[in-house]
Amino acid sequence: MRVDSVDPEVRRLIVRIADTVRGHGGFIHDDLVIHHDGPSLWTALPHLGSGSNVGASDESAADAPTILRIPRALHVPVQLEAWPDDSDALRPPAELGGLTPVQRTLLLTMVDLFNACDKVRAVGRGYPNLSLADDPELHALITEARPSWATLTSLSPSRNFLKSRLGSDAWGAGRTLPHLMPVIDLINHHPAGASYEYHGEIVKIRACHQGDGDQVFLRYNDNDALAIALNLGYVENDARFVASIPFKVEISGIGVVEVEGVDLERRSIPAPAVEGTKGGLRLVGLQLGPESVKALVVLLALAIRSRRPELGEDQALGAATDVIRSATDVNRDYFERLTSIQADRSDRWGLRDVLRAAAAHQVTLLEGVQTSLTKTHKLRSDHLSGRNGGTAAAAGSS
Repeated sequence: MRVDSVDPEVRRLIVRIADTVRGHGGFIHDDLVIHHDGPSLWTALPHLGSGSNVGASDESAADAPTILRIPRALHVPVQLEAWPDDSDALRPPAELGGLTPVQRTLLLTMVDLFNACDKVRAVGRGYPNLSLADDPELHALITEARPSWATLTSLSPSRNFLKSRLGSDAWGAGRTLPHLMPVIDLINHHPAGASYEYHGEIVKIRACHQGDGDQVFLRYNDNDALAIALNLGYVENDARFVASIPFKVEISGIGVVEVEGVDLERRSIPAPAVEGTKGGLRLVGLQLGPESVKALVVLLALAIRSRRPELGEDQALGAATDVIRSATDVNRDYFERLTSIQADRSDRWGLRDVLRAAAAHQVTLLEGVQTSLTKTHKLRSDHLSGRNGGTAAAAGSS
């Protein structure tokens, strides 16, 4: 492993973390490079590095090289509420009870690394939950799409940053504290990044490049561009779906369809689900994406027929298409309004610029959904016309 930094303190701290991980059962690919520039840290594996298939872009590829193996015992539990509020730096609580000696070493070294990169002042101060409260117009617009925003607690810059680094336990051993992940934490997010692979008490990360660069990526969550902008303060132009805003619409043959919104926690977009109501249906976790809309219509039609068995297949497909078309129209109208919000000189962190750009990405995705729906509708109409015509011809020939 190599550290690319002009700052000797940053190099020392990263090497100490790596040596601690390797000295306690972890593995780090020899060709891995940790880059540092100002407040930024990122991880790369040269395409010409050792091992087969270095640079695999498919995170599920079994032959993509392993770049990290981190034992569970090296993940560092963090109780966020115990950390002091601060606007300048991370300051651990006075008591660090419950940590093993190696976890304590890793925690303090990671804190020193983040402070050496000035993460709290450069990143933590700019999180939207701090600056959005000072922009009533934008706050009202965001609350329209994500109602839970109005009830979120505004964290201090230090807690904001720390929360953004915390992972959750996926070993299925019950609820545990969120934790910091040494070295893994230095890999940036991408919607098509590598998955976490859990093998016994080890979490394994494979190489996953995106594009021609050497940087490797992890998939931290499955959120849309708006949620990523609100939670992490940057624009993710590779997000592949739009999490619907909440709304209600009346659909012929179904009744009132209520679409629930989603909350703003990083991992809280729920799996899509359909629930029956007295007056119609409720959709939870509705995700609109050009690549998935055809399957979504079919699945929604099946759910509609299970609750309205009197509807034929074609009627259910038509109703499902109407629901998704309405959802797409409502969401596109909202995100076009968000793209139109004007710049404001008091917006010192550029939040309006970030949210406008995120909204523009959402509009592009929704335009793709509308195009896909139009094609699907035409194919269905052509199919029905052909089937009906065939029936008439057969009847005439008899």
